[in-house]
Amino acid sequence: ADLQHRVGLQGLVFGGNHGLEIHAPDFQFVEPEACRHEPELRRILSQLEDALIPYPRARIEDKTLTATVHVRGMSAVDALDVERAIRGVLVGYETFSCRLGRMAFDIVPDTDWNKGQAIQLIRRRLGLEDALVLYAGDDISDEDAFRVLPEDITIKVGLEESAATYRYQTPQELWALMHALVLAVSPAV
Repeated sequence: ADLQHRVGLQGLVFGGNHGLEIHAPDFQFVEPEACRHEPELRRILSQLEDALIPYPRARIEDKTLTATVHVRGMSAVDALDVERAIRGVLVGYETFSCRLGRMAFDIVPDTDWNKGQAIQLIRRRLGLEDALVLYAGDDISDEDAFRVLPEDITIKVGLEESAATYRYQTPQELWALMHALVLAVSPAV
């Protein structure tokens, strides 16, 4: 819903929450295992609020099926302490894990679902198994999608190692590519 609001275009397929949610004009998908664990996430978030009181710059983002603890602007030492606090809370919850994100820690349910499987589902549901996909991402979780798209156009934004075919260092470079693609396929005015 957040992505749909930000983009503001109708008729698109939106995938979010590490691929756990997909909203398309013709179908909706929410990964069922993640839904079953939502009450546990509520308890985790309650405990995290208390555990992170010493770190006022840490920001918890509740994404309903997952959560992200943002550490942007924090010292490396404090960010490491935040990670320890998160992992300490998760010790009591075998169905969730903490994954390193970009300047953040993602708290996700342990399911067999990921962004790569979400891409495959979207292609199947739309009957576009043979369509060329352009997938760009800047997060560790995007690697799952890069790996299932070896014949497509995959773009890693950032300097980290990646299974993506292409790389841009900054989001601005990717934006320039997308702008050029729009101009190339738009009818002349």
